Amino acid sequence: MSVQTPPYSPPQEMLAAAEKALSEATPAELAAAESLYMAYAKPTGGRSAVTGAELPLFAACKPLVRAGWLAAAKSWREPLRDYLWGFRMRNVSGAAETERRDGAGYGSSERGRADAALITAKHFAIDIER
Repeated sequence: MSVQTPPYSPPQEMLAAAEKALSEATPAELAAAESLYMAYAKPTGGRSAVTGAELPLFAACKPLVRAGWLAAAKSWREPLRDYLWGFRMRNVSGAAETERRDGAGYGSSERGRADAALITAKHFAIDIER
């Protein structure tokens, strides 16, 4: 005889928090969440790794599921922002020193790396211009 587990019903506060997180998310954050969801679906052939059921499109997922992927997407943004900002500042400082010392122009390698950090941040819609 198998024991039936009742279906999970998340608390109302959790559902409200999920709705709030989704409503406050930027389009870039939602796109990142969808991208992570799609990356999860790829190795499973678009099926749940737990039940084998076909995964719905991200937009058709319940808010709590989408909010979970949103949280995953947002979790790496702050550390990446801090890293890129520090990398950019180190290279902007290095470029300024090189320009003072050698008269190097905009094409210096430090300036190029600083610009690359800024371009990377913009690609991920991360503001590093503090």
